[in-house]
Amino acid sequence: MIQPTDLQARIDKLEADLVTERQFRHVREQQAARTQARAVKALVAVIAVGSLVAGVQEARAWGSCAGLLEPYGLKTFCAGNPALASDINGNFQALAKDLEAKVGTVTDPNVTVKSNLAVTGTAPMPFQDALDAAA
Repeated sequence: MIQPTDLQARIDKLEADLVTERQFRHVREQQAARTQARAVKALVAVIAVGSLVAGVQEARAWGSCAGLLEPYGLKTFCAGNPALASDINGNFQALAKDLEAKVGTVTDPNVTVKSNLAVTGTAPMPFQDALDAAA
């Protein structure tokens, strides 16, 4: 015969397991959101740097690079001319400012997109094997 204390112990154990599972799921969801935010920010940064590189290559094709990037708030560097640290840092600050305006600050795990966003694929889920095994 099952004793009431045995039943209460089982109920307590199940309730504790449920709380643990909810906490685990919450942590997993937060990690997935941070992973996705980082991926989007990295993608935007890659696109920004790619655009900068493409602009420099286009300038080389024109034979002159003077003033090519100024419309974008960036300093253009041409072969044979000195590159000042303040100009280089200014370019990075301008890119960071534009990036933060598009997706939020680097320290914010959330991404704010002001236009349509398409995300394909899946992000790796930490502890997914443990969750599958527990199910």
